[in-house]
Amino acid sequence: MHRGRGRKVRDCGTHPAAPKSLARRLDPLHDHVTSATIVAMNRGSMTDRSMTDPSHFDFSLFLPYMLEQAAEASGHRFFSLAKDRHALLATDGQVLLHLGLYGRLTAQEISTRAALHKTKVSRSVQRLEGRNFVCRSADETDRRREPLDLTPTGQTVFEDLQDAALAHEAELLRDISTTDLATLRNILSRLTANGRKGIRT
Repeated sequence: MHRGRGRKVRDCGTHPAAPKSLARRLDPLHDHVTSATIVAMNRGSMTDRSMTDPSHFDFSLFLPYMLEQAAEASGHRFFSLAKDRHALLATDGQVLLHLGLYGRLTAQEISTRAALHKTKVSRSVQRLEGRNFVCRSADETDRRREPLDLTPTGQTVFEDLQDAALAHEAELLRDISTTDLATLRNILSRLTANGRKGIRT
């Protein structure tokens, strides 16, 4: 179901999910990386001599470094927009987007989905609550849980961020083929899964 515009939004209510196209891209296996990684990967083959021979090591072709540079370059404008337009830090934007896309979640569930440290999420939730963007509600079946929902104000901000995110990605992908994009997302998913093996949160 879509989080359509024009629907009546209630504080701490249950809202339908946003378009799956954006929700899929915010899956933990796709977080923090974007299609611009293709540009970085085209700079050289990962099987180059520089990466297999220690005596010819080229840090600029070191995969984690390339991924970090690509994520920074491709995501900078979007997160700058969120900061300039709504005074949101990057973590705040991710919390809002997850609540808007997936509906009611606890801080721990957001932390797991977004692969963010629970302390960062907790601080972000406090900031967003203070601005009336999110609210807590009681879980009658488990009083230890405090589910979070978007307020009407938060819903408005989410919709603006969603539009900005989709427009920004469309611009990044303007010269990337569907086949290349599918390959990239598959590789990034596998890299993320491999990188998280054995990592404890």
